[in-house]
Amino acid sequence: MNEYLTERQAKHDALHTLAQQIAAHLPEEWTYQPPVLREEEYPSERAQITHTDGAVIHLSRGRWNNAGRLNVSGIYPSDVTLDGDHPSITLADNRPPEKLAREIQRRFVPAYLTRWQKAQEQCARNAQVRTQIQDVAEQLAGITGYPVEQIRYERSGFSATLSSNPAKLIVTYQGQVEIHATVNPTLACRLLKQIMEDAPDAL
Repeated sequence: MNEYLTERQAKHDALHTLAQQIAAHLPEEWTYQPPVLREEEYPSERAQITHTDGAVIHLSRGRWNNAGRLNVSGIYPSDVTLDGDHPSITLADNRPPEKLAREIQRRFVPAYLTRWQKAQEQCARNAQVRTQIQDVAEQLAGITGYPVEQIRYERSGFSATLSSNPAKLIVTYQGQVEIHATVNPTLACRLLKQIMEDAPDAL
């Protein structure tokens, strides 16, 4: 192991030892999470302490002008986008673990868990939206005879597309259906009249 990796491994070990010690002084819902590294990965420069509900405290060492500090932040589901600042604090990393734990519990955890709860609520809403989009897309597939397995979902799952005859159909995040079709004027007038009678606010 070269000098760089030796130094990095030492920093990794020191940080994770500190994280484990801090976790021991937090409420029992928090547990130190050992890293799982692939063989080709460098030793991690961050450590995590997880809560029983999935929340994660993220610890890392300060660098350059922030050397000697322990950065404390939180991890959120990749599925959500929260407005506003995310709670974070920095602490002198040479303080005893029990004092670091006390400061984290007092200054960081309450604000972070509040944000985490909002993230969980947004995750639940997102899951509901995806289910609704899938239900509508499959209903449209049943009407048009389009193979369900060929419905193309956006990576996020917030829209679905059926590229079938006689029309291209897109189920949107708002729960609406875009219909892209080329029809003769007579049919266009009949469809438009039907829409205006059934749902005049749809246009």
